[in-house]
Amino acid sequence: MLQGLTIRRQLGLAFALVIGIFVLVGLAVGSFVLQLQQGARQFEQATLPHVLAVDEMALAVEKVQQFLTDVGATHDPGAYAEADAAAKDFTAGLDHFKALALQRGDTAQTQALATLKQRFDSFHDTGRRMAQAYIDQGLEAGNKLMKGDSSEVGFDQRSEDLIKDLEPFRAAWLNDAREQAARATLLSQRVLWMLAAGTALAALLGLLFAAHITRSVYRLLGGEPAAAAQLARDVGEGKLAPSDLPPRAEAGSLMHQLHGMQRGLAGVVAQVRASSHGVADASARIVSGNGDLSQHTARQAGELQQANQAMRMLHEAVNTSAAHVSEANTLAETTAQVAERGGALVHDVVTTMGGIREASQKIADIIGVVDGIAFQTNILALNAAVEAARAGEQGRGFAVVAGEVRTLASRTAAAAREVKQLIGSNVERVAGGTQLVEQTGGTITEVVQGIRRLRELMERIHAASAEQVEDMAQVSASMQQIDSDTQHNSALVQHMATASSSLDAQASALVDSVRVFQVQPA
Repeated sequence: MLQGLTIRRQLGLAFALVIGIFVLVGLAVGSFVLQLQQGARQFEQATLPHVLAVDEMALAVEKVQQFLTDVGATHDPGAYAEADAAAKDFTAGLDHFKALALQRGDTAQTQALATLKQRFDSFHDTGRRMAQAYIDQGLEAGNKLMKGDSSEVGFDQRSEDLIKDLEPFRAAWLNDAREQAARATLLSQRVLWMLAAGTALAALLGLLFAAHITRSVYRLLGGEPAAAAQLARDVGEGKLAPSDLPPRAEAGSLMHQLHGMQRGLAGVVAQVRASSHGVADASARIVSGNGDLSQHTARQAGELQQANQAMRMLHEAVNTSAAHVSEANTLAETTAQVAERGGALVHDVVTTMGGIREASQKIADIIGVVDGIAFQTNILALNAAVEAARAGEQGRGFAVVAGEVRTLASRTAAAAREVKQLIGSNVERVAGGTQLVEQTGGTITEVVQGIRRLRELMERIHAASAEQVEDMAQVSASMQQIDSDTQHNSALVQHMATASSSLDAQASALVDSVRVFQVQPA
């Protein structure tokens, strides 16, 4: 019945039962003690006063005898008053017992008390006559009344008879007192037996409950509390090595659960330890990789700065080339005008041809410069494409722009070579025109046509140069954006390196923390 109760309820029930037994015993003992108090109070207030009242009546008889005898011996009538006072005391005792008998309805005792009063009155009257006889008639008459004769009982004999008549009253009240004492003794024995039985029952029940609760607690603990405390202390200190389970530990006991917890914690700690080592190794590799990435990023940022500077120089060169092309275009237009006027001004052919030769030489030089710039632009665009390929996804747009720049540079170089060839041919023609003035008209016509083609080419070159300037501006802006992104990436890499270092330190701390646990026997 107690198996389903908790230890707290079992202890409460045991203590409540033992306390209840002690309370019941206390109540019973209290009832008996109240009865003893009532008996003692009755003995003190009723029985003992009655016994003492009988003794007082006997003493009053003796006083009456003594005082009246003194009157006869001393002839002093003053002792009559003392004898009368003693007689009143006796009468008062009789009246007390008579009232008590009437209250209880004891007719026999009432009659006995009436007879006793008659005898006391005869005793008192005989004593007064004896005393008066001593005074009036002398010693012989007084002694006769004191000792008595065959016709009358003497005074002394009457006194003895009264005292004997009082003995049954005294004996009755003494018997009552003895009965009360016997009842008190019986009650005290009952109290002692009740105390002994209650104490024995409480002790027996206490032992039974203690044994039952001890077995229940031992069954719940699965062993000694000290062993459970030591196991919990070992777990708290990180000692998770498997230990022997007590043989009497049941499946649901605390020791069994603690051993299960120890095994579970040992498995968890083993997994955490393995994971912490893996995290530590991974964090170390991350730190190393971040270091390499930081170095590569820093080197890439430096190279990108150099490329950006080169692109700025290329931009400036392209601007210069555009200005030269614009100047060449202007010169080409001027040459065309001169060539057209040369058809009408044949006589100025020599002078004009000289100017044309000089202009053609300048154009050749400019075209050489344009060809060189186009070649350098092609090389820089190639380098930019390589760097864009290294930049990966972020450099894809730049790679497209670099490809377009290479195309334009190739076109510019081709046009420059073509123009250069035309200029060379023009120079040769001018030289031949100088020698063959007679053929100036036809040659001038050819020159005009060549100049026109040159003007068209220069216009194309000028348009291409303008596009190249715009493209180079976009490339420069892209390079600046790439440089900014690279600097931001470098800062992120630094942050990542710091975070990975912190992760490595925390992983090391985790490994050190897990090292405290002992999952294998020492």
